[in-house]
Amino acid sequence: MLPFGVHRRLSALQQTLHANAASVISNDRVLDIPELDFEEFMIDLDCTGDLLLCAHSDACLRMYQLGRLAPEAKAIRLAKFRNSVDGLAYPLCLQWFPNDNKRFMTSDVKERLNIWDTASFVTASSFPIGGDAFTISICPVSGQENLVAGISHPVVWDLRRTERPAKQLFLQRPKKPLEDWDEEPLQVERVIGGKFTSDGRRFIVMYDSRRIAAWAFPTMTLKLQRCMHRGIQPMKYEAAVRIEIFEEPCFLKSLLIYPVLGSVGIFSFEKMKVVTFHSIRESYVQSCILRRKFNQLLTYSYECTCISDLGTSVLSKIH
Repeated sequence: MLPFGVHRRLSALQQTLHANAASVISNDRVLDIPELDFEEFMIDLDCTGDLLLCAHSDACLRMYQLGRLAPEAKAIRLAKFRNSVDGLAYPLCLQWFPNDNKRFMTSDVKERLNIWDTASFVTASSFPIGGDAFTISICPVSGQENLVAGISHPVVWDLRRTERPAKQLFLQRPKKPLEDWDEEPLQVERVIGGKFTSDGRRFIVMYDSRRIAAWAFPTMTLKLQRCMHRGIQPMKYEAAVRIEIFEEPCFLKSLLIYPVLGSVGIFSFEKMKVVTFHSIRESYVQSCILRRKFNQLLTYSYECTCISDLGTSVLSKIH
């Protein structure tokens, strides 16, 4: 057994290698799964990298077992979204719990959050949230703090006390004008993606204007806001996207990976700018999901869902 200090350094090195691999994305292969609903964020990969959840345009929720070596997807569970007295409770987004695959969560058009049991593939509990939630992120440390990205602002819910939200998070207009701060009112920006870091200490949000923001947890204080849209197309549409974070032991060395039309963009928190783009087979990528244990990136669009390999990078291209 390795001494604690050696094990910690090896773990940090492994994280660094994963982050450095972001500069090469190649060999994308199409998964054989039915067409997804392009309008909403309807796909997520569990913590093992083996189980893929998809909500399809036929109003069915499916679970797939992914192949470890080949791009194969075998359907192993299916559930039809149930009807309520006022219509079909169709979901808006879904999210696995971060540290186990026994539960996952969906939001729906009836303005509810639903917790599902994976074994029975039925809803175990649900509660109203008073609005649409287009992305969900669950704190990987507590497992109880759930951050919902609504239309305008992220909202924090505590799953132990669901009668009201814990806090709503707002951007702030700086006291002094910033170089990257445009004149567009904040009220017109829409939340399109959000994700906790693996240590649960930060929550990263992306807006349709290509602005990103970071809040510290559990204090829920705003630590960063930055506009990314110079040189790239702002995303003025209602659909949500899935963003990912290549994390380093020092967070400022981390990278944000996100979809941009037919490519994947990489943003450096150290340089505070977009450092590179990678073309993907799909014409309009909507979601990026890391399959960490296999050093792969899963992307999906209206046309197809692909798995791409992350190659070894040249460090100077990113840092």
